[in-house]
Amino acid sequence: MQYMHQSIRTIAFMCLDLTPGADGSTYFSDNIAYTDDMRTREIGRKMEKGVRIVRRWTNQEYFKGKSLNNYYNHWQVSFQTDDPDVAEQRAKALSLVNLQWDSLTGLLSAEYYPETFEYCPVIDRNLYYRTISDHALWFDTDKNVAHVPDQDRPQIMTFADGRNFTREEIIECIEVADKYSLKLDWKPGQIAVACNYRFLHGRPGISLPAEGIRKMGVVLGERFDRMGPLPGKY
Repeated sequence: MQYMHQSIRTIAFMCLDLTPGADGSTYFSDNIAYTDDMRTREIGRKMEKGVRIVRRWTNQEYFKGKSLNNYYNHWQVSFQTDDPDVAEQRAKALSLVNLQWDSLTGLLSAEYYPETFEYCPVIDRNLYYRTISDHALWFDTDKNVAHVPDQDRPQIMTFADGRNFTREEIIECIEVADKYSLKLDWKPGQIAVACNYRFLHGRPGISLPAEGIRKMGVVLGERFDRMGPLPGKY
């Protein structure tokens, strides 16, 4: 939930089912170490100047009876309303700007310019609250939208001035997160709870055998309104 001004303090995962021997691990990365490292790098300094996130929601009515090849999330579902005016009000309440409606498809697009840092009250310091996860590459393995050009995907991230990330910059961000990560190999029944300030989470591609199963449950913790960084807390 990096594309709006609300976030969550904690997140919990539970492995409900996993085929024995299947590779379905989750990785957690130390955000304190990630923050310290990124601040020494040119890509980190660029991101500290700001990024721009463009979010797009498809129209549920437009897709009735049509293929869902380009579907990711309908605005009716995200904003819990069928009224475009109400959807706009709720989007603006989340600090989304430059809202636009496609006159043909009813697709809604909006922009968000988040703070790179967020103050963590638990450790009394500002931490990075920005990763490459909002980039269009997130959809590279999504069969519904992987064929769509980056600029037209449900979510994209650029620098605040509109410049795109280079491939080298994307790889560097991923490598820094990987550098401080730990691997959690799941067994059915296991639960992991993480501080959303102090840990990044993600996973590489999953390899399952034919008829294999990986079923996870996720619980989002308490929501809070982002406040950004505090002076002198770096």
